[in-house]
Amino acid sequence: MKKNFLKITLSFVILICLLLTTACGNADDLQYRAGVFGGYRLSRTMIGIEGETDTFDIDNVNFKLFITLHQNDETPNKGMYISEGVGVFDFNFGLYVCDANDEIKDSTVSDYKNINGYKLLNEISEKEAFSGEYVHTYNYVTNKINYNHSEPLIIPKEVFKNETGRIVISFLVFSSNEETNGYNIVGGYSVHLYYTKNENIITIRYR
Repeated sequence: MKKNFLKITLSFVILICLLLTTACGNADDLQYRAGVFGGYRLSRTMIGIEGETDTFDIDNVNFKLFITLHQNDETPNKGMYISEGVGVFDFNFGLYVCDANDEIKDSTVSDYKNINGYKLLNEISEKEAFSGEYVHTYNYVTNKINYNHSEPLIIPKEVFKNETGRIVISFLVFSSNEETNGYNIVGGYSVHLYYTKNENIITIRYR
C-alpha cells in the first residue's frame, strides 16, 4: 500500500512539473510558437516579425512586422524616453536592417537617416509615434505580447552579403543633440536573423 502511494505521489509530482514547464516556458519559446519571433524580452519599445516560410527568393524576403512603443496602460509622450542627461528635444524613430558586422556600438550618430552600413526602411514621425497606434498588451498568464500595429517588411537583397550570415532588424529611437547637432539613441529593439544564401534562394533560421 505504501509503495503504491509513493508511486502515485511521484507520478503526480512529475505531471505537475510537466504542466508547469509547459505553461511557464520562457517567453522566447511561447512567442515563437505563437508565430512571432522577436519582442520576447519585455520592454517598452519592441518589434517582432512573422514569416509564412523560412525560404525566400532573394528579391522577395518578406515578413509581417510588429512595432510597439508603449504598453496599453501608458499615455505615450516624450517623458517615456527621457533619462538623466537627455533633455526634452525632438524625437525621431527609424526602422533599419544591416549586416550584423555593421551593427553600431555607439550611442550617438551624426545623421539618423544615414548610418554607415544601415538601410533605413521606414521612419515614424514623433506625432505618429505618440498617437496611440504603436501600443501593445501583455498577457502574464500566457506570456504573450499582443501588438496593435503591423506592417509589411521587405528586406533589401543587398543586405545578404555572404553565403551564410546574420542580419539585424532594428527599430531605434533618437533624440536630437543640440551640442553636437547629431542624435542620441535613447531607445530601441533589435531582432537577429541567421541566413543561408544559395544562389538566389535565402533560407532564414528564426532562432
